[in-house]
Amino acid sequence: MANKSYQYNKESVSGIHIYEDEKGRKIYYQPRRMRGFVIKDENVKSYQVYANRFMIPVLAGLVAYIAFGESGLPIYVCLLLALLVFVILQYRFHKVFLPALIQIQHYIPTSKPSMTAAMAEQESWRLLSKAILYPIFGILVVVLFYQRTGNGNITMDAKNIALIGFGALILILSIIYGLFNLKAFLYRRSHAADTTQPKAK
Repeated sequence: MANKSYQYNKESVSGIHIYEDEKGRKIYYQPRRMRGFVIKDENVKSYQVYANRFMIPVLAGLVAYIAFGESGLPIYVCLLLALLVFVILQYRFHKVFLPALIQIQHYIPTSKPSMTAAMAEQESWRLLSKAILYPIFGILVVVLFYQRTGNGNITMDAKNIALIGFGALILILSIIYGLFNLKAFLYRRSHAADTTQPKAK
């Protein structure tokens, strides 16, 4: 029964500051404070939300623009909304989510799992779908913004510059996310024996 409390979910628990201790637990590490935070099964879904705290604000701004752009909602309001969402997520991550986790003082990282290997724990079809759909999404956003600027009659005013910049940011992020998933898919294909579910003890 003692081992049961240490059954940690490895799916999508990866990132720059994610490490793994000798018990197989995923640890979020704060270098400046030398403090580790244990991510257990029940924390995984919340962590996944906060791990996307840079992408979610962009999507929030995009949704606001698509929903209200032609009704007169200025693009800068959508950008401010995206910034507000980011600030809220960042605050809750550091002030609400992390303090609620088990903390390890003076934590020294030893084993850092590969982000690609962690992502490869997902099903192949899901990884391949995201590898294809993310870039398609980014291209569709650019097409939408291009239509909003007046197609071939683009004037380089502040609104259109903001639109082009916002569209380029979404396209770049979409391609990067797609490449991450493609890399994980290829990794899973070449390491099929290592990307199965953890062996029972």
